[in-house]
Amino acid sequence: MKARTALLITAMVSLAGCVSTPKPELDEQGYKQFAAWFVGGERCAIKGSTQPELVAFGNMYLNRQLSTYSYSPERLSTEISNTNAAATSSEPTQEACNAMALRIAELKRVQEVNSANFAVQQQSMNQSLEVLRSNTPKTTYCNRFDTQAICNTY
Repeated sequence: MKARTALLITAMVSLAGCVSTPKPELDEQGYKQFAAWFVGGERCAIKGSTQPELVAFGNMYLNRQLSTYSYSPERLSTEISNTNAAATSSEPTQEACNAMALRIAELKRVQEVNSANFAVQQQSMNQSLEVLRSNTPKTTYCNRFDTQAICNTY
């Protein structure tokens, strides 16, 4: 009986490890912050204060961050519309656009460094695998059929 209980508990613990943790819910402040970044980036690009490519990279980063949350796209769209409507009377300052551009440029630089590090690690791994392959003993089997020999190397 004890062995059966222990087996059941072990199975339940093993299955509990397979359950993924749910994404956190995006709160009201999160919706406002994401909307402000999206609207601010667009307005700075339209104003000519920030390069559109940099804003596009920032939007890509924001979307990647959004994917870590459970959120309502409709609610975010509504919040973006509300933020955009509220901001029509005041354009972002040059300082605000510069601060946003600096933050996005920092994120872009971090991504470039991470990509370069990954490429170096990948190249190192490929070289290590090639060395292992070249040092692995090989066996050749040959079969002779009349005057022909067919060989396979493993």
